[in-house]
Amino acid sequence: MSINGQQTTIAAEVGKDLKVIAEGLLEDVFKIIRNLPPEALNWKPEHMNNSPFVLAYHLLGSAGYWIGEVVGGIPADRNRANEFGVSGDHEQLEDLLTETKKDSP
Repeated sequence: MSINGQQTTIAAEVGKDLKVIAEGLLEDVFKIIRNLPPEALNWKPEHMNNSPFVLAYHLLGSAGYWIGEVVGGIPADRNRANEFGVSGDHEQLEDLLTETKKDSP
């Protein structure tokens, strides 16, 4: 077997495992996010830069990048730095969660 073939096989196996881990992690995080009142979603603790919305948004961006682009070879249209300047609501995060799951190989 060629080295490229081995890398493809390894990437496929690792990708399956990463997808299972990421989906479980995302579901656990979203159980907490779903229970936050709307006003808490964009709240930032004193002396901190990130709200729960930012952290969830960044987690989704990271999952999409690692599972889709690194393992699956599907380019993620991601601007990591912009993930830390966002705010929004529960519906936006749910939509992004659905999209992240759908786009992962």
